[in-house]
Amino acid sequence: MDESEAAATGTNLAQAVDALSRAAEQRGANLVVLLGSDHGIPVPIAQANAYLMVRPNNPVVTALLLHYDDTRAISTAEQHVRVTTLPPPPDKDLPVIGRVQKAHVSIPLQYITPGLPLDHWVYSNLLRFYAIAAKMGFDTISILSTKDPAFHEVWLPHCDKPLKVSIASPKLDVTIYRSPATAQ
Repeated sequence: MDESEAAATGTNLAQAVDALSRAAEQRGANLVVLLGSDHGIPVPIAQANAYLMVRPNNPVVTALLLHYDDTRAISTAEQHVRVTTLPPPPDKDLPVIGRVQKAHVSIPLQYITPGLPLDHWVYSNLLRFYAIAAKMGFDTISILSTKDPAFHEVWLPHCDKPLKVSIASPKLDVTIYRSPATAQ
C-alpha cells in the first residue's frame, strides 16, 4: 500500500465498518474498534474522528466487536496510555512516579472458554492494564512476545508488530511504566 491508495482504502474500510456494525448488533455488541499501527500511512475513515495508521508493507487492520458500557467514559489518563511489544527501557532510565518506577505483571492462561480465541483473553486483560496504568500515572504498557516457536499473533492498538502468544504455555509478560520521553 502507498499513500495514493489511502483515500480508496478509507472508503473500503468505511463500508466494512458499516457491515461490521450490523454484524456487531446481531451478536450483542455495540462498538466496533479498529486497531491500526503506530507508524504508517494515515487512512481517513468516515466513521472515525482520527486517521487510522496502516503499515505500507503487509498492512493489517484488526476489528474488535465489543459490548461497551457507555455509562463509564474513558478517562484522559487512559486515552494517553500506549501499548508496545518492545521491551521497556532499563530501570535506570525509568522515572519514579510517586514511589514506584514500574509495575510488572505476569499472567499465565489458567482457563479459556472453549471456542474463544487467545485474542479474547489478551484483549480482556488489556483493559485491566490500561486501568492500572491510568491509576498509577503511567503511560506505557509493554507486553513481550514469546520466544516459543509455536505462537499465535495478536494485533494490539498502535503496535507495528503483533504480540506473539505461546500456544503451548500462553502467558502475558507485562511491564507498565511512564515513558522517559513523556516524563517531565
